[in-house]
Amino acid sequence: MRNLVRNRRRLTTHFDLYETMRDLAELESIESHTIEERAKELEGIEPMPRGISLFLPIPTTRSCYNAAISPHWCTCHERTELTATDQRISEVARRIVGQMNDMIKPYPQCRRLQLNSVLSANLGTSSTIFRNVTNHFVDVAVQLQTRPGLGEFEATARIHENNDFELTGTISRTNLYGKQSHCVDDYKMKLYCFCDSLA
Repeated sequence: MRNLVRNRRRLTTHFDLYETMRDLAELESIESHTIEERAKELEGIEPMPRGISLFLPIPTTRSCYNAAISPHWCTCHERTELTATDQRISEVARRIVGQMNDMIKPYPQCRRLQLNSVLSANLGTSSTIFRNVTNHFVDVAVQLQTRPGLGEFEATARIHENNDFELTGTISRTNLYGKQSHCVDDYKMKLYCFCDSLA
């Protein structure tokens, strides 16, 4: 009960709920002495398990990274709107469009995409602790529009202290594509493809 109360204010996920349900299926796993033993084992584990029963103490150091939550969906850090003049926005937008073009490259019937406009962008700062090393970074989330087709997408890029740059998670389509991608059968590519001919 003490762990359940503590965990109210800690980062938890549906994977933790799954582990909790597994414990409820085997009630001997939540007896006091068993919980104490399992909690001690959890203290030294690296990397942290993706799912931790809510009957165990969720570590206070748990981050979205430890819990396998994509930065795009992480709500642990506050986000601030970026102005259109922030140079990180154009770099992130350029990489997002570049990655989409790389994905559709094997499909010659799809037109090459270009950045039409940036719809919004925000910045989140955070850090991860892995093997007692803290890595500070910023996540830049961008919503953009491409042409042809005026497809709208959003994605997040992580910029580390040393200015290393990486796209994290997937590039999500946020508007309908209708018949723009009729020339491909792959449901994933339908999100990004604008067919060379709409006939």
